[in-house]
Amino acid sequence: MTKLIKYRNKFIILVLLTGILSAQTSDADSISILLPAQKGTTLVNSLNELSTFLADSHPEDAKRYSRQAAKLSKKLNFDRGKLSSFHNLGDYYYTQSVYDSALYFFRQSLLLAEEEEMRFDAGKNLNYMGTIHLNINNYDSALFYYQRALANYEQGNFVKNIADVKNNISIVLDYQGKAGEALKLLLEAASTYEELNLDELLANCLNNISSLYIGLEDYANALIYANRAIQNSRTLDQQNYLAESFINMGIVYGSIDSNETAINYYKEALAIKKDLRYQSGVAQILLNIGNVYQGMSQYQEAIKHYEKSYAISISDNIRFGQWLNLANMARTYHAMGDFAEALNTYHQALALADEMDFRTEMRWLYEGLYTVYKEIGKPDSALLYHEQYMAVNDSLLNEAKQKQILELQTKYDVAQKEKDIISLKNTVLEKEIARNNVENVSLITIIILLIISATFWGRKRLADNHRKIAEQEKILTEKENEITHHKLDASRRELIAKATYIQQKNDLIGTLKNEIEYRVSLLKNTDDKKQFKPLLKSVDYTKYSESNWREFEQQFTTVYKGFFKTLSTSFPSLTPQDLKYCAYLKMNLNTKDIAKLTGLSVRSVETRRYRIRGKLNIPKNKTITAFLNESL
Repeated sequence: MTKLIKYRNKFIILVLLTGILSAQTSDADSISILLPAQKGTTLVNSLNELSTFLADSHPEDAKRYSRQAAKLSKKLNFDRGKLSSFHNLGDYYYTQSVYDSALYFFRQSLLLAEEEEMRFDAGKNLNYMGTIHLNINNYDSALFYYQRALANYEQGNFVKNIADVKNNISIVLDYQGKAGEALKLLLEAASTYEELNLDELLANCLNNISSLYIGLEDYANALIYANRAIQNSRTLDQQNYLAESFINMGIVYGSIDSNETAINYYKEALAIKKDLRYQSGVAQILLNIGNVYQGMSQYQEAIKHYEKSYAISISDNIRFGQWLNLANMARTYHAMGDFAEALNTYHQALALADEMDFRTEMRWLYEGLYTVYKEIGKPDSALLYHEQYMAVNDSLLNEAKQKQILELQTKYDVAQKEKDIISLKNTVLEKEIARNNVENVSLITIIILLIISATFWGRKRLADNHRKIAEQEKILTEKENEITHHKLDASRRELIAKATYIQQKNDLIGTLKNEIEYRVSLLKNTDDKKQFKPLLKSVDYTKYSESNWREFEQQFTTVYKGFFKTLSTSFPSLTPQDLKYCAYLKMNLNTKDIAKLTGLSVRSVETRRYRIRGKLNIPKNKTITAFLNESL
């Protein structure tokens, strides 16, 4: 059944055109008055400045001035003018969401910046290119461009911009499921903003950190950073950031079932967004309030808020918002027992998801339709949508596997190229050394014949030999360490693959069991039904067989030698089951993943986590995973 979905905001930071806006006090009109008196490169610079001023208020005029600047720069062979005008044109098409054209002009500007080794301008274009790919959910390409932007900013020591790109990279990593890496970069960015007294960017970053902790279900830290963001935003009187902090607070309190508190925070955020006339933000908050009411089983209130959010999404053409509201309304009608409305809304959501190629979301909708048709006694329709669900699910799994294979191949190719480059550099270096050695030996021979005895030369050669032997031994040791490190990395990857395989196998077996049970429920003869009981027991045994754990334990012990022995010695009150759960937590598996591996309910897993935390005497401000990684 479709899961209720909350908006969880992440804020991209783009590098704005600087220098002109801060260094000059004249406005666009005064610049345009001066244009007729200017010529050559001075005119190009003024046209680009005017385009920058007008980018937000009069974008079409800004585009016109940028094109004039580009044309004149080409005539004058003025590369710096072309660089700025191409970037301005890229910015225009970016704001119009014409991403192909935006990428073209940013790329042209980037080539000129790289030719002149202008690190700031190169980083600025790369940052925009990364953001375009992020907007179209092309996360690998987004990460590629953001990392190149970061490298340029680091070479130029542009501290503030380094923090900006780290913020953006963290968003990509979060979408890729690499929350730990994302959090590290966000905390570094926040520290930089605080040191530079960039309070507005700090407020934005604090909201992002809070949002990331929400995704990690670390609600204590999510509240800490949301409260810091609230204090910062109030000091700045930055109402939009304040509203986003209230939204994060609402999500946290809604997640821990403090529903009234959640609704109060959402209403505060809603009032601000309405005052600011941010319709997309209003739609977002109305949907989240609907989710809270749905969780409280106040279905009519939930539907009312979903419909309001849906209406705004329609009027502002927010297609993803339209889909979210339809999906959540379908689930709510289903919970109300209004199967006719549930089916109608599920089909609307499915049609929209198909238009937008949301295959993951289509899988949830197929599952919801299967459940409704099953409950209203239409097995043929139920079977049809169950088959659709399985087909999409298999397709997504195959894509994930292909992506993993492609990533491994890419990493191998990159490593091979780096190896070839190093080999080539070594060859050149060896030739250079050989040539230098010939020259040095000739000179040294003359000097030795004049002032140094044969004994001294012999000793020097002996010392050189000892040094070379020591260097070779050092290289050999480093190679051995590198091999050991690679073996350990491979073992870790195998361990993750093993856990993923067991989860996927259990999911598949669980689906098979549900299908068997459904087919058995259609049988009318009691004796026929009894014949399936041994099969169902066998399926349960296969799903949660102890052999699954033994395979996992064997691989785990290879990666984390001595983990179980050290843990049981340090904390003798831990049971064998506790040790098993500690292993899962050491791998940073979440509650749902552990439940799939062990066959227990999510609530049972949470209870066991609570008990283990008590036995390990872990401070409140630290997660079990962090404690295990630091202590063992």
